[in-house]
Amino acid sequence: MGKHAPSRSDVTRIWNTRSGQLLRTLGNASRACGFSVDGRRLFTLDSARMLLEWDTQTWGSRPRFRVMSPDEHLHSAMLARDGITLAVMPRTLGATIWNTETGKSISHDFLGQLREFSPDSKLLVVEVQTWVGDYVNLLDVRTGRVIRSYPTGIIAFSPDGKSVAGVGYSGGKRSISIWNTSTGQGCRCEVRRRDTPARV
Repeated sequence: MGKHAPSRSDVTRIWNTRSGQLLRTLGNASRACGFSVDGRRLFTLDSARMLLEWDTQTWGSRPRFRVMSPDEHLHSAMLARDGITLAVMPRTLGATIWNTETGKSISHDFLGQLREFSPDSKLLVVEVQTWVGDYVNLLDVRTGRVIRSYPTGIIAFSPDGKSVAGVGYSGGKRSISIWNTSTGQGCRCEVRRRDTPARV
């Protein structure tokens, strides 16, 4: 859609990204997940962990299905670019991948912070934080299998989904790395400037 961005708070606020104007505030929408590809639908979660589907023309909503128990603590939720695949990550359990059209789900045992879906919505980046350092896993959405792991904190896909870029930090030095998602081959460039990016 490009002009509207959901925000995360106790309510969901819709902003125009060009003008900065607040367009609407949605109640009973504690977590914004994302827009559909055509921008006509917005998916949010309410405090009871019910998935709500909003019509962005009328701003009417309808409940779809509950994605997790209200007693569980939600870590993150993210809608893929296809507007159909929804990943939900509780704080203590493995992730669940939902189909927003059918309500069917696939449970996986991986943990971490949901970061980004690939452009074709078939791969998912999950960041894992440990006491020895951060890394990210590239997972197959359908199977939950880890395809590759990258020694970096934040990662982003290229528009065609064939490459991923990440910002890493080791030995007091920050670097930017780019990998091929199919072969795993990549290169790393150490950044020496003071305005080194913290993420991509």
